Amino acid sequence: MKSSKLSDRKAFLASVAVHFVFCTQALIAVLKEGGIYLNDAFFWVFLPHTFFMYFLPPAWPIAFGGIGQPNQVDWLRLAGKLTVAFPASIIYGLILGAIWSLLAGSRPGRSGESL
Repeated sequence: MKSSKLSDRKAFLASVAVHFVFCTQALIAVLKEGGIYLNDAFFWVFLPHTFFMYFLPPAWPIAFGGIGQPNQVDWLRLAGKLTVAFPASIIYGLILGAIWSLLAGSRPGRSGESL
């Protein structure tokens, strides 16, 4: 039972860490370029987040300006979009937690309960 709780805790902490990285890079991208991703690598790594953001409400938070005009960002809708992407972070966290448990449990002399 203790191993199960520890595994759940690792998965939750991994989910929070993944979502923190996603939100941080999204905020930097919005402030710098007006997009949601800093580069193509972040787009592909966070592709599940993209699906949640595009297909779930609220409406898209960035209104792109014309040539020479600044983009307008609705910060409340952006926060909503970042929030609806959290289930994708949970999926990543479960996968990372399972990998961590497998690696920690497969080492000789370790039971996987060291953390």
